[in-house]
Amino acid sequence: MDRQVIRTAVTVVAALLATGWAIDAPQARGQSARRLARNTATGRLEPVRETTLRAPQRRAAQPRLTMPAPTVSDALIDESLQLASYVDAPCDDLYCDIGCGDAVCGVPDDCATCGIPDDCGCDPCQPCAPRRCGGWFGGFEAVMVQPRYGSNEAYTTMNADGASFESFSTTEFDYGLEFSPRVFAGWQNSEGVGVRAAWWQFDNGAATASTSPPANGLGSITHPALGGVDISSSAATDVFAAAADLDVYAIDLEFTKTKSFRVWDIGVGCGFRYASVEQSYRAAVTDAADAELGSIDYSHKLDGYGPTVSLDAYRRFFSDAGVFCKARGSALFGEGSSRLLAVEDATLTSALTTTRTTYRDDLLPVGELQVGFRWEGAPRRGQVFRPLLSLAMEGQVWHGAGNASSEDGALGFYGFNAGAGLNW
Repeated sequence: MDRQVIRTAVTVVAALLATGWAIDAPQARGQSARRLARNTATGRLEPVRETTLRAPQRRAAQPRLTMPAPTVSDALIDESLQLASYVDAPCDDLYCDIGCGDAVCGVPDDCATCGIPDDCGCDPCQPCAPRRCGGWFGGFEAVMVQPRYGSNEAYTTMNADGASFESFSTTEFDYGLEFSPRVFAGWQNSEGVGVRAAWWQFDNGAATASTSPPANGLGSITHPALGGVDISSSAATDVFAAAADLDVYAIDLEFTKTKSFRVWDIGVGCGFRYASVEQSYRAAVTDAADAELGSIDYSHKLDGYGPTVSLDAYRRFFSDAGVFCKARGSALFGEGSSRLLAVEDATLTSALTTTRTTYRDDLLPVGELQVGFRWEGAPRRGQVFRPLLSLAMEGQVWHGAGNASSEDGALGFYGFNAGAGLNW
């Protein structure tokens, strides 16, 4: 009896030692599931982390019992969160799948609104930005500006009484607001590095200024001094008429870089400018029979080239509109020339003709400024072209450009421009 009991006990112990006594459950992994939940308080998608606890492990040689991993209680989940869809993807893909950026960063989660192609990269904490992925752009500006001078004399009138009274008044050429076109085009990559080209031209003439000497015959009409030439008149029946023309154009080629700083988009550029400024003065005196008594035909021109730098700041107040400021400075080096052809006492057989041509080296500093409003169409999925509209005040100063009858003095432009373009 005792032997039988001992034999049975030994058999049971041997079986237990051979097979081991353990109840194993699959080990839980402390892994964070990528889950997004919409916060009803803020309206944003926010990550919800669900954690699974790992049971402590015993030595392999000892019987071990693994307890079931407890799940997070529903009470631990904020009542304001509602579970959204689960996404099992790397973070970069997760961000781009959601849309333009990560909802946690406060960026709109409508990918169709942003329209950023997948191969352009994705910045999870930046809002949608026009031309984010780079591309071509171009447009046209209708520039309406008026030339401004420190002095641009057409003629001077002298009134006198022949005894003790003389007075002088100067009449200057009058330019109104004139249309001048500007065309621009360029390319920019997704890093904000690009090239840009622009062309602008102003080509207009001033209204003809004319008058007669004072009726008492004691006054006179004189023109600006031009190399000793004199076609002034004091006869009350004579007519003095003067006209002026102005032709300016500029071509810019530059490298550009654009960078976003919070709500500002800052662009800088540097490159090359070629410009030409040509002005002319024409005057004639005729008698009562409309016979020409004398004439002046004077013009001067400067062609220059040199470095140019620009700065563009854009402050977005809405998703697709804001204000901007553009500034440009150029230093042009070139050769200037002038030509004078004058005829005095044209009704006489011994009329005096004067011809003179001069050349000079010159420096022409140029400054420009624009301040205005810009609207850019928001990019959308599948849309190739995005429109651009702008309206701005504009001012320019061309130091040393002279006026119609002189190579000295400053030339300015003031007015506004309205632009339209496309990004693609």
